[in-house]
Amino acid sequence: MPLFYFDIDDGVYSTEGAEAIEFANTEAARRGVVSALAEIAANELPNGGSRTFRAVIRDPDGRDLFEAVLEFRSRWL
Repeated sequence: MPLFYFDIDDGVYSTEGAEAIEFANTEAARRGVVSALAEIAANELPNGGSRTFRAVIRDPDGRDLFEAVLEFRSRWL
């Protein structure tokens, strides 16, 4: 199975995937990183203001394959 690396930036911390994750194909990796990003955002959302969450999938050669960005904005009206 192909190997992929996830680089995550949650607006406060940035981590470069050090360990490869196996997925059946690029679509499975895409679903995996989108799910991971949503889970991180759910755990880290601020009480107000804004925050941007970003994830990138890399292949073993270091090439960026896919990017997902989730932007959270909130304000009192």
